[in-house]
Amino acid sequence: MKITQKLEQIIGSAPKDLVEYLSFNTFLKNDELSINCLNLEEGAECSECLSSFGVGLELGFWVLDDANNSNPYCYISKGPCKGAVIKYSHDSDFEIVFSSISSFVSALNYASVNCIDIEDLIGEEGVSFDCLDALKSLSLTDTDEAVAIIDIYLKLTNELDDEIVDSLLNHHDFFVQESLANWVLKHPESKFTNVAKQLSENSQSQVQKLGLELLNKIGS
Repeated sequence: MKITQKLEQIIGSAPKDLVEYLSFNTFLKNDELSINCLNLEEGAECSECLSSFGVGLELGFWVLDDANNSNPYCYISKGPCKGAVIKYSHDSDFEIVFSSISSFVSALNYASVNCIDIEDLIGEEGVSFDCLDALKSLSLTDTDEAVAIIDIYLKLTNELDDEIVDSLLNHHDFFVQESLANWVLKHPESKFTNVAKQLSENSQSQVQKLGLELLNKIGS
């Protein structure tokens, strides 16, 4: 089966950069460094499962490697971060670590040359995408997948408007408030003083702690 057909069958599309990667990449492998990039058939086998449910389904994951740690790097084929590479996590601590598949390959080549284990792979600095429209929609969505994706997108966002902040602050799931608190801690402006106060009064202790830390950081 052709690459485009296989990709369309599993993730519903055949992004040009992913097709090129699967067509020409030498699929770097180094057992000592746990580097094991997957070819088309190997990736398809892993992706059929991972892209069939949860966040993997929503973002269209294509699995790029298998380091035998259950936390592979995956190509994102859907949403505002399409084309980026995310580090999968079974405890839902997902993070987009490369803005493109080419950046991922460059990091792997560097790791291979410098004897760096894939667990210590150095991510790309300053990865950023425009996720505001997606965040606005997700903040009104009541699913576990939405909660996880909100956290993913907040890590890539430098600015939030008042409407989104209010929606996240009043979301039914405290994990969203925790994600918001962590975001504000990275952007501790005085305009978020009332947000910090509300977070510090949250019924969940981990959110309260972050809210108090934020109040202290802002200086209120």
